[in-house]
Amino acid sequence: MEEKIDWNLKFFKDVLGLESLHFGYWQHGQKLTLEEFKVAQKNYTNLLISKIPLEVKTILDVGCGTGEIAGELVERGFQVECISPDSYQHSLFIQKHINAKFYLTKFEDFVADKKYDLILMAESCQYIPLDKMFKKLEEVLSPDGYLLVSDYFRKENLAYYKTTHLLKNFYSFAIKHKFKIIYDEDITDNVIPTLTLAKMLYLRYALPLLEILTGYFSERFPVLSKILSLILHSLIKKVRHYVYDHMLNKLDEEKFKKSVTYRIILLKKENQIHN
Repeated sequence: MEEKIDWNLKFFKDVLGLESLHFGYWQHGQKLTLEEFKVAQKNYTNLLISKIPLEVKTILDVGCGTGEIAGELVERGFQVECISPDSYQHSLFIQKHINAKFYLTKFEDFVADKKYDLILMAESCQYIPLDKMFKKLEEVLSPDGYLLVSDYFRKENLAYYKTTHLLKNFYSFAIKHKFKIIYDEDITDNVIPTLTLAKMLYLRYALPLLEILTGYFSERFPVLSKILSLILHSLIKKVRHYVYDHMLNKLDEEKFKKSVTYRIILLKKENQIHN
């Protein structure tokens, strides 16, 4: 399998000192700082764990990142195994000495030798095609098992955040594969501050730094700068669109809230639920 490096995570860890990329869960009164963002991410972990049914013992953490949630689950007595296709995440996971097996693979390619009480997907569901995801769940989930998903979904079939699943499609696949929703909470308001903080940092640091570096290169190497501008005109145009339009569009809190819903959803096989 071709190794994949999560460059976003590498930046967040090496530059900003963060261990994971997830949105976190902001509570009322928290200030918009990186330190408070770490608190919000801790809140998020605690919230997810609080939704795990009491009978659950074994957990497969799909898209485990660097193991922040997995480590907390192990501390609380769960038997945990983890999956990620990212070699950088794997190296960080190993450094933390978490007492959990790590599988360097995609979930849809995973071959399990056991079944799990609960499959956890914290902001990883969006990266897995729904047909492949639910098919694999049939293989790895125990007859009494649960699926706990915490992720953001599009409300309508628009281009905005187009890589994420449509919520109605997720529900349709769940019904088709005989899963029943036990718990479903919209926590969009509690993740929105992450976008506000990210936009503030982007405008205050990232864009000015980019402009300084671009200006320095143009002034220091004027001839080369002009040649590259001519040769790479199309690429430069795309990069500028990404930097100045696309990124700010994705960090737009109002647009996100209008078009996207962030949810925590707990599902269980319908035929395993007893009245």
